[in-house]
Parts: sequence; C-alpha cells; structure tokens
Amino acid sequence: MKVNLGSASKIFVGWKNIDHDDILGWARKHNPLQVADIERWFEQTDIRAFLERTPDNVVEAYSMIHVLDHFTPAEALWILQQIKRTLVPGGVLRVEVEHLDHIIQMWHEGRLNEFNEDQPPFYRTSSDDMKVALLVFGNLAEEQEYTGHKMSYTRTSLNEMIKLAGFEKIIFSGGGKDMNRFSNIEGWQPEWNTQPDHSLFMECQK
Repeated sequence: MKVNLGSASKIFVGWKNIDHDDILGWARKHNPLQVADIERWFEQTDIRAFLERTPDNVVEAYSMIHVLDHFTPAEALWILQQIKRTLVPGGVLRVEVEHLDHIIQMWHEGRLNEFNEDQPPFYRTSSDDMKVALLVFGNLAEEQEYTGHKMSYTRTSLNEMIKLAGFEKIIFSGGGKDMNRFSNIEGWQPEWNTQPDHSLFMECQK
C-alpha cells in the first residue's frame, strides 16, 4: 500500500489518497472526469485519524505534498512518528514543503515575480513584502484565498524534525525545479509535485 496524505484533488491512481475535505463533492461539481478515480482511490478522513488506526509495518511509501507545514511542530512530529511506525522496513516517506531559505533569498534578490504563474491574482498584484509574507504564511495555488501555514522549514530544520521522529536515513534532499524529478519511490511521477520552483523536497527511509 502507498498513501498520499493530504491529497486535495491531486489523486494518485493506485495509491490510497487521504484528505479531510470533500474532494469527491468538489470533483462532481468542478471536474466530473476525475470522479471515477476519486471514488476508487480516495478516502475522506483526517490524516491523524487515518494514521492512528493504521497498523505497524504495512505502508510501502508515503507522500506529503505541501501538507506538513500546515501543522504545528508538535503535530508534525506526532504525524512523522506515526508514519515511521506504519512504514514497512525500508519504506520511504516523501515530503514537499515551502522552501523558506529559497523564498527569502528570492525576496532579497527582487525575484518573487517568478512565482506569479502558480499564485492567485492577489499575489501577482502585491508588493514584494506582501508576497514574501503570503508565501511564508501559506498559499494554495489556483485558489482565491490563502491558507495559513503553522510552520516553515529550511533544509536543516526539516532534517531536524525528521530525525526527531526517529528516521535515521535521509536518502534525498534538495530544492527547486530540477530536484522534483528524482524519487526513490517506484513509479513516482514528477507532475505529482506542487510548485517545485519554491519547494523543498526530502525523502527518508525507515
């Protein structure tokens, strides 16, 4: 079993896709062509509830794409610990979060307009100081409203959090568009990533 935690409407065929939102209802209204895949591969439930009821050593791979930074550090640590518990030996966790170092660097270099393409209209017409705050405190691409992040990560702090959760083997870490194509998860598709131009990617193994 492979599990995509916090899937939203990005459904991985062949995986169990978990989200607390009514993605099926959304698809029936906005994307009818996606309904069949969602009915087969999606489960509407809270990530924490799903992890709590999942037995030890049963999941081959987990994906968390722009999900971990929507939890407090304490919540994120518990989630990562549960993921480690439920992974099979040698199983892989893939995490994608906002790349705080890169966002701040782009702010100082006056290059935040380079992210306009995958941001809501409000971002595109904002000042650079507003843009950096929107990115750090939370955004969802192609939406009109920004949702709050409860944490932001650098490569070092994400590494630290993963180590605190008990993972000892980080097998991949990097940021930017060129990094999103690599994965140790068999069958991984680069198009499954979100906003790779300002994302940090990390994979660890149980």
